[in-house]
Amino acid sequence: LPASALVASAFGLVVGRPTLRLKGAYLAMATIGIGEITQLVLLNWTKVTGGALGMKGIPSPRLAGLEIASEVQFFYLIFAVLILVFWLTDRILSSKIGRAFLAVRENETAAEVMGIDVPRLKLLAFTVSTFFAGIAGSLVAVWVGYVSPYGFGFKESVAFLCMVLAGGMGSRLGPVIGVVVLGLGREAFRVFN
Repeated sequence: LPASALVASAFGLVVGRPTLRLKGAYLAMATIGIGEITQLVLLNWTKVTGGALGMKGIPSPRLAGLEIASEVQFFYLIFAVLILVFWLTDRILSSKIGRAFLAVRENETAAEVMGIDVPRLKLLAFTVSTFFAGIAGSLVAVWVGYVSPYGFGFKESVAFLCMVLAGGMGSRLGPVIGVVVLGLGREAFRVFN
C-alpha cells in the first residue's frame, strides 16, 4: 500500500511537471492522452505487467499477521483507510498550504498576486492526489486479486469524474456521496445487461 502510493505520486510528479503548464481543455486532453499512452505501455510491457492478461493472484493484505480475506474485513480495512484519508486531507486543508490550495482553486490570478507560487502549488496538489489514487488502486488490486491494463481506461476515468461532479467538487464529503449514489445506480441498472 505505501509503495503503490509512493510510486503513483512519483509518476504524478513526473507527469504533472510538463502538463500542468496547460489550462482548461488542453490540460484535460493531455491527461487523457497520458492515460491512453500509459495503458498502451502496460499492454505491451508483458514481462512486467503480464500484458493483456494482466497480473493474477495478488495476495490478500496482512495486517499484524492477520490476513484480510472476507468481505467484512475488507469493508473495515477500506473504511479505516477512508477515515485516515479524510483526516489527512483535513490536516492538509487546515494548514497554510491547504489555504493556499483553496486560494488557487478560487482565483489563480488573485493567489499569484498575493505571493503564492501557483505552478509549484498545482504540482504539489497533483502529486498529493496521485498519492491518494495509488492507495485506492492498491486497495482495488488486493480486493479483486487481479489487475489489468483494461481496468482503468477512458470510460472509467469519465465515470470517476462523473462521481466527483455528482457529489460536488467543493467539499470533501461530496465525492464520497457521488461514488455511493452513482455506484449504487450502476449496480441497480446491471440487471438490464
